[in-house]
Amino acid sequence: MIFKALKKVQISFLRVTNLEPGKPTSEKVSASVISDSDGTRQQLEKLLISDSDYDGLSSLREVLGQHDQVVHFFNHVSMLSWIPAFTYYLNRISETGFGYRKWHLVYNPLFAKNPIMQRLIKLAGMNEHQSYGGLLRGIREKTITDLFVAPEGANCIFGKTEEIRPFITHMTLDLVLRTEMPLLLTVHQGSEAWSKSVKLSPRLLSLLELVDQKIWRSICFNKNKSLALLSNSPYLSWFHFPRRIASFRMKSELFPLDYAYYQSLSGNEIQEYLQEESEKIRQRMQAIYDGFDRTPL
Repeated sequence: MIFKALKKVQISFLRVTNLEPGKPTSEKVSASVISDSDGTRQQLEKLLISDSDYDGLSSLREVLGQHDQVVHFFNHVSMLSWIPAFTYYLNRISETGFGYRKWHLVYNPLFAKNPIMQRLIKLAGMNEHQSYGGLLRGIREKTITDLFVAPEGANCIFGKTEEIRPFITHMTLDLVLRTEMPLLLTVHQGSEAWSKSVKLSPRLLSLLELVDQKIWRSICFNKNKSLALLSNSPYLSWFHFPRRIASFRMKSELFPLDYAYYQSLSGNEIQEYLQEESEKIRQRMQAIYDGFDRTPL
């Protein structure tokens, strides 16, 4: 029963709704207090993770102390690895004394339609899904102090779990640059067993090229971009039943951004810059991931 429900989560995950740029809206902006007052998240961490190491707790405390608002970019690893990653990270923020901050997680709204995800959302105290305009409003009104994003999105099914995949949308980076919020990269390693990478044969790749564009769009994927990802790394990372993580590692660091330069751009220059900067961020996250010690804690 649980396995079938989690399989539905996986299918829902593939139907990604991208953020679109726009103006602040009148929609209600929701955010959740980070503090784990009833200890639920601490219990969830113990259930999911055996041993762990976070490189930079003092740096995290310093960043949060210096900045009223921060955007946090995470790597995905497997399609469900955000569960232990966010649980662990929020607990570390609470330890720094900044549990009063209000966080908002950017996620696929179709998650909320799955009964398992509904339970997880409630346990984590997660917010309702917001549009780009709603997020912009929440940031400007400081309803949101910390924005959490896994920019690979559904692209995490392409390639191996050890790879930081190209970001599925640049809209969250645009949001960061427009609001001049600092960008904190947080990379984790240890939940790779939650996914299974399957290599696709050249014949299967050829068959995928024959699939009509409409079918690709029906699951909200761009055919050309998806095939390009598969040509570089012909693997699909599919759901594997979650197990307790023996060794979980995490590291955070600030990524420098040139806000003034971005805001001086116009037209096609904006999209080109977002693509270039997203790739730089992806490469830095990959370097952090590759630098993790793989020996058991």
